[in-house]
Amino acid sequence: MTASEFTGEQLDQLETATQAATAGPWHPYFTTQGDPYVSDRENDMRGMHRLATVATSPEDYGRANAIHMAAFDPPTALKLVAAARREQQLAAATSRLVEWLRNSSWSPGRLENHEPQHHTELSTMKTSMICRCGEVWPCPLVQFHQTLDAD
Repeated sequence: MTASEFTGEQLDQLETATQAATAGPWHPYFTTQGDPYVSDRENDMRGMHRLATVATSPEDYGRANAIHMAAFDPPTALKLVAAARREQQLAAATSRLVEWLRNSSWSPGRLENHEPQHHTELSTMKTSMICRCGEVWPCPLVQFHQTLDAD
């Protein structure tokens, strides 16, 4: 799943649940008997700050789950939600820009001002194609339009 696949409502739910949780950072901890739990204190020797006791499994006795839960503590989750929101905002802004460029009457963005021309370097007599804007053909704007047309 990419960030753009989350709905605004899903991001709001993640953010609300995260803000209601005990603030991080969280740490995985294992009792002397090996029982896993998550604590909001590093080296929580007596389990006084136990946030969650992790169910044990035959394979690793719950160690991977405890490490995973601690890794996705509230500060990390909030950063991921914020990054997803930024990605969605950027995608929306990019879509608006692309649509504007497609429909723009702004002349430098129109292709009629960007046509190929033959250019001969007098010192070497080499010929090449340049754009009317002075860039090597095809110029970045023509390449951008070609990319849009390919969609």
